[in-house]
Amino acid sequence: MEKASVFAYFEKLSGLSEDEGREYRFLCEAAIETVRLAAEQAESSRQQELAAAALAYYRYVLLSMTDGGTAVKVGEVSLRQGEERIRYAERLYKEAMANLKGYAGEEFAFERI
Repeated sequence: MEKASVFAYFEKLSGLSEDEGREYRFLCEAAIETVRLAAEQAESSRQQELAAAALAYYRYVLLSMTDGGTAVKVGEVSLRQGEERIRYAERLYKEAMANLKGYAGEEFAFERI
């Protein structure tokens, strides 16, 4: 899996320029390690790169939602600005991991004892 490819996919997903994306490379690097551990048996390096970029994008969206986004409340229903974006990013990541037959969750799990 090539870091440059993961960074390029991440920049496309996030819409960030190369300069702006440089600030979030730590997300890509962490995602690369997560995907490597979860999908060691993957056949395609490109699939791993896409999965890592999707995970980095998902974490980027979550991070960007913490910058004071507003919420709208009507009666019992509350919608946060960007909620659709979070759902899309999460679905994208989980589908990419499913294509690798890897683990798509963020929870802790035992693999072996």
